[in-house]
Amino acid sequence: GLGGLFVGGVDVDWGPLVGGGGGVVLPTYAFQHNRYWPTTPPPAADAAGLGMESASHPLLGTAVHLPGSGGLLLTGRLSTATHPWLADHRLTGTTVVPGTALLELLVRAADELDCPLLEELVNEVPLLLPDQGGVRVRVMVEGPDDSGRRTAGVYSRAEDAPPETEWVRHATATLAPDTDVDPFDHAQWPPSGAQELDVHDFYPDLSGAGYHYGPAFRGLRAAWRRGDELFAEVALDDDTASSAAGFGVHPALLDAALQAITLSGLEEQVEGHIRVPFSWRGVRVHATGAPMLRVRLASDGADGITVQAADATGSPVVSIASLTSRPIPTDRLTPGRETVPDTLLRVRWDAPPARTPLPPGATPILIEALGDGDSPEAAHATVADVLARLHRTLAEPGPQPLVVVTRRAVAVGAEPVDPAAAAVWGLVRSAQTEHPDRITLVDSDGDNADHDAILALAAGEPQVAVREGAVLVPRLARITEPPTDDRPSVDPAGTVLLTGGTGALGRTVARHLVTTHGVRRLLLASRRGPRADGAAELVAELAEAGCTAHVVACDVSDREAVVELLAAVPKTHPLTGVVHLAGVVDDAMLASLTAERLATVFAPKADAALHLDELTRGCDLRMFVLFSSLAATLGGAGQGNYAAANAFLDGLAQRRRFEGLPALSLAWGRWQHDDGMAARVHRAADHGSPPNGGLPGMTAEEGLALFDTALRLHEPVLVPVEADPATLAALTGNGQVPPLLRALVRPVRRAAGTVSIVPQSWAERIAGLSEAERTRTLLDLVRTQAATVLGSGSDPIGADRAFTDMGFDSLTSVQLRNRLVEATGVRLPAAVVFNCPTPTALAARIRDELLPATVPDESAAPDEERLRRVLATVPLDRLREAGVLDALVRLTETATDSPAPDSTGGGGIEAMDADDLVRHALRGIGN
Repeated sequence: GLGGLFVGGVDVDWGPLVGGGGGVVLPTYAFQHNRYWPTTPPPAADAAGLGMESASHPLLGTAVHLPGSGGLLLTGRLSTATHPWLADHRLTGTTVVPGTALLELLVRAADELDCPLLEELVNEVPLLLPDQGGVRVRVMVEGPDDSGRRTAGVYSRAEDAPPETEWVRHATATLAPDTDVDPFDHAQWPPSGAQELDVHDFYPDLSGAGYHYGPAFRGLRAAWRRGDELFAEVALDDDTASSAAGFGVHPALLDAALQAITLSGLEEQVEGHIRVPFSWRGVRVHATGAPMLRVRLASDGADGITVQAADATGSPVVSIASLTSRPIPTDRLTPGRETVPDTLLRVRWDAPPARTPLPPGATPILIEALGDGDSPEAAHATVADVLARLHRTLAEPGPQPLVVVTRRAVAVGAEPVDPAAAAVWGLVRSAQTEHPDRITLVDSDGDNADHDAILALAAGEPQVAVREGAVLVPRLARITEPPTDDRPSVDPAGTVLLTGGTGALGRTVARHLVTTHGVRRLLLASRRGPRADGAAELVAELAEAGCTAHVVACDVSDREAVVELLAAVPKTHPLTGVVHLAGVVDDAMLASLTAERLATVFAPKADAALHLDELTRGCDLRMFVLFSSLAATLGGAGQGNYAAANAFLDGLAQRRRFEGLPALSLAWGRWQHDDGMAARVHRAADHGSPPNGGLPGMTAEEGLALFDTALRLHEPVLVPVEADPATLAALTGNGQVPPLLRALVRPVRRAAGTVSIVPQSWAERIAGLSEAERTRTLLDLVRTQAATVLGSGSDPIGADRAFTDMGFDSLTSVQLRNRLVEATGVRLPAAVVFNCPTPTALAARIRDELLPATVPDESAAPDEERLRRVLATVPLDRLREAGVLDALVRLTETATDSPAPDSTGGGGIEAMDADDLVRHALRGIGN
């Protein structure tokens, strides 16, 4: 063992090797700065053997030049096992990949593409390394623009993350060709006139501030000051210097150079925060592989620092025109503390995965919707007009696709949004749910609606945006960036207005604002006001918590009523926050939806939001939160008016954010409330068939936690929904993943069969069956699909039990219709479940659609020989089961009681033509 070992004649205290197991031990503190394992990373897999090029860099494995676009992909893996020196860069106890390492990755990409200037680099999110395992790294560089510039990004994902996990973007950059030189030299060293600084306590002081550097990053050797200039000498330790030749500039060496900025006094330290590099401009690497640097630091004349670093001879190695840092809260460097829950989503816009060829002669029916959301009346008119045109178009069955074209309905980037056009998207999204594969939504930035409609159809997706001729599609995605807004959104000293404040959800939010955010003045508006159930008790409860709450009866859809409401806010406690929760529900399938029912739902949601937007613009608001609905994002059968009103809120929030005003619209999934509007929206849950595909519903605690997180994110619209992606995918009711969810749900590919089978349509499958077999087969299909929609599993679905008695509502009825359409290919109307109220009736309807009865052509001669051949092939048991065997047998005898079928008076079957044969067979059945 190790028991008899002596080091330099000194007894050594041995401690356990973490992760080593058993009796493996290493020396403790006195030797903790020495490494006892190899510092050279293990060899990577052969890139050429994988069909790629080697990146020839210590941090990267492969380089892939992308055909067509001229882009570049670099890949790598980082861990403290393969790159031990990274473990020496710990901030507040967490291993953080230094910003200089991200810079080095981009320098390698720039060299590969002959773009030696990093025009700009922004570090967005710290890259944290786990204590065990590693992270996969990707450097993505796009093709050049007309000036030769390229945009680039650095991404990472935990190596054990599931495939559907989003990649986190840590840095973005612009790479550019560069012919300029940045001459400088530091041959005279130290510089004349510079005064040496004491750096003896430099690293102990940094450690006290949260910068826990190991040997690789303790590179500052000396420093001097001359006026406003700071000079420093930095060098790598012996272990790390051996690998410097593989880098442009070793990240640990450049990080040590930047550490000296703390000596300049140019950066303000913030309590509870730690400063990290944020924005870099004008970065050039002049020489590679330096193990030491002579560094000059000075102000750039604004809020940044210029950096010049030379080698031991004074020749340039790297220069940075401007570097700025920013303070970030220390708790954001704790793994798991500042991640956004998977239940808080947003809509992003991506290029479509593939284009699909249009069918020959495809000519879409076009509906143009030019939104106008500047007044409630104009918004109503816009949505009602589209509703009327949908009614007219969808009433006419046919194969022609229907395309609804809007302008400024969605924000792909920093764009203004028209809330009325956004409301059209909510309406049409619901119409798409009721009429799958018939309607396409396209938001255009031009005036050629016909051209953009064709582009949208070619994309093969139900919803697209066209920007400068490029097609983009929406995808719900998780948020990978941590919350960054430290400015409180709630001002405890001001008054916060809650519309719908006495409802179940309003009471929950009111209590939370008081107990969690310290709000001391609440204005709770509702239609019933103080007469609302529980209003007096709520006021007393809030008073005990230290809040003065006023309950006011106000119809917020009435502009003059809102004017009076806001005028009552005391000047000593001005309005600083608005939370708009008011709304009503009046569900109806699209065919039954009228302009009046649209207005009923629109008024308390959209009209009220527009009044609040207009009338609070003179207030110093910190918070303007709109409670929207998941129906606005995903659509909902039977909820076209509700989806339109809530989509209006989403559009209004986007418009306010574009104008620099506070705004956040939360498109909530289901809350677990047993009263109020939330309960009415989800009342069908009592039957096991809630709207929104059976979403489990979030508790008040979960919902309020998402509310707090959302307030700290720089997003105008967020989607909080308590459901896993597979449950969200079930919203369509046809077993397929809708395009909006494809970034969250990976479709499962069908396993290849081992037997060659020619697929049959349902019409072909049942054509050869007896009527009884057809009925049984189609009834089994209907009952199975109904059980799937209801989530009843093996519970029996009665053949003659009414669908409404089973718990079917408008949404689940459409889900059943969609599943049956997907299974059989039969086009069924959205209300088919109500027109055919039992599984038996619905199976009969499908049978009639698959095998429609043909009307005989009286002018055509019957094909007698063909009919006789067909009858000869029918088995006797099939004829007996159908009840025609006895009749056919009787027809073989002389028909003494029937008129002769021909002029010869013969009465046998051999003398009958096809019409007589069928007529006599049917008469036999009737007897």
